[in-house]
Amino acid sequence: MANDKIQLIHPEGKSAPAIKLATYKLFEKAILNTLKIKESLTYTDIAGCVQEEFSKKKIDFEGSVEWYSVCVKQHLESQGVIETFIENGKKMHRLKK
Repeated sequence: MANDKIQLIHPEGKSAPAIKLATYKLFEKAILNTLKIKESLTYTDIAGCVQEEFSKKKIDFEGSVEWYSVCVKQHLESQGVIETFIENGKKMHRLKK
């Protein structure tokens, strides 16, 4: 793998893409900041908060924020940074304690 890319890992062992390291770090930071503030969110809420953060910081991202958000979120799950749980019938995500 080229030095400017990171191979993502899926928490269920499914195939995952390799993406630019700079893009990964951008989404990782936005997701972690969001979960530090909101504590637990659905995936849709996470993607929306990432989009809001990009808008506030005037980050013009060309790709699909939703697609990158889910890929990076899943990688963070596989690394034990984020955990998934069910609350009131909804799949929720939070920082692992």
